Amino acid sequence: MDIGVVLVTYNRAEKLKKALESYEKQRFKPKYIYVVDNNSTDSTADYLKTWESTDSDIEHKVFSLEKNIGGSGGFHYGLSLAQDTDIDWVWLSDDDAYPDECCLEYMKDYILSDKEKDVSAICSLVWSNGDIDTWHRRRFNKKFGIIREERIDKREYEDNFELDLLSYVGVLIKKESLLSAGLTREEFFIAYDDSEHSIRLRKEGKIICIPKAVVVHDAKPESPAAVSWKKYYVIRNKIYSYGKHFGYIQSHILAWYYRLKNANKKALNEMTKKAVKAAFKGELGVDDLYKPGWK
Repeated sequence: MDIGVVLVTYNRAEKLKKALESYEKQRFKPKYIYVVDNNSTDSTADYLKTWESTDSDIEHKVFSLEKNIGGSGGFHYGLSLAQDTDIDWVWLSDDDAYPDECCLEYMKDYILSDKEKDVSAICSLVWSNGDIDTWHRRRFNKKFGIIREERIDKREYEDNFELDLLSYVGVLIKKESLLSAGLTREEFFIAYDDSEHSIRLRKEGKIICIPKAVVVHDAKPESPAAVSWKKYYVIRNKIYSYGKHFGYIQSHILAWYYRLKNANKKALNEMTKKAVKAAFKGELGVDDLYKPGWK
């Protein structure tokens, strides 16, 4: 059983070093590590030149992009490479996620013990800021005809459990399922790309969380009140995804939820209006206003 790692990075050289070191320490080592450098402007390129030529039992390969195509584009690019390689499963992650040394081993053990072989993806527990980050693992729940996303209760993390939505922090995807479900939607640019991909992967088989497999996510929580350019893409891409997978009514219910939620905050209200309009028109890609760095 062979695993390939696809890691997307942008301007976080110190975190990238720590992440790459964590794969070298795995008790069950991946066959290769592909690093997609999303046109970093810090010291990332220099570090990766050295890393790529370092002796290791794991194949090191760097793919440097000529422009930043967002996290969605980076994962799409990396997965397009991985699907053509001789592996059974592909591990996806950002540069700020550090798997525990037993992480891949625990996942491998589960895969080899699975008699039904009906799993399309496996994921880890995500540990962040001193606690389980439940946002990364969620389920759909339909109440009064409305589809909602619910975080999985921490009590379920005492054993393996099934879920519907995962993030790209600590996820292993079966290549066979990837070939059927397709790649990350590169046109999303950033945000909700992993959730939308989960919906497609879920149609190919179960998604299982292995809580004893742990990934530390080195990220600070964003304030719900913060007006970030990324929120535009969350709103747009989520509404678009609901329309694509659940139909007209569910996408419009979600759109009204965002309109009401953000109505009293001027900047968020304007952002929401534009995101909703773009979602229903299918206008994806990088927005002309809400670009990285917008404030």
